[in-house]
Amino acid sequence: MKRRDLRSKVLVWGTFDNLHDGHRRFLEQASRLGLLYVIVVPDDAVLENKGRAPLFAAEDRAAQLRMLPFVAGVQIDSWAGGLESLRVLQPNYFCAGYDQSRDWEMQLIQFCKSAGLRIGYIRLGEYAGGIHSSHLRT
Repeated sequence: MKRRDLRSKVLVWGTFDNLHDGHRRFLEQASRLGLLYVIVVPDDAVLENKGRAPLFAAEDRAAQLRMLPFVAGVQIDSWAGGLESLRVLQPNYFCAGYDQSRDWEMQLIQFCKSAGLRIGYIRLGEYAGGIHSSHLRT
């Protein structure tokens, strides 16, 4: 395993409702690039606007993430606020999961360009055999 560069900051975000092995593998894979910050764990209202209530409250999801040994920090935020978090943290890398929206990817890249942020964007490969939180709900 490659040794982490502790000078690098890595940012990820997601819902992380019903934290499972796929989430852990994704986060561990991202943490290999440096200090891992999970800046955006969408609040409950965001999920409800998507047509489904979360299984766990945002604080509970954040608490589970904070217990992982390879996570340096967690912040509950909105999607728009998460973009502003990029300005504050100024990570070296942003890691997206294989299942994250390509539309969101383009929005993120455009925001970074307009804000003058030089952040490496990495889409991590499938890490859970295709398992997704929605599969675990049924």
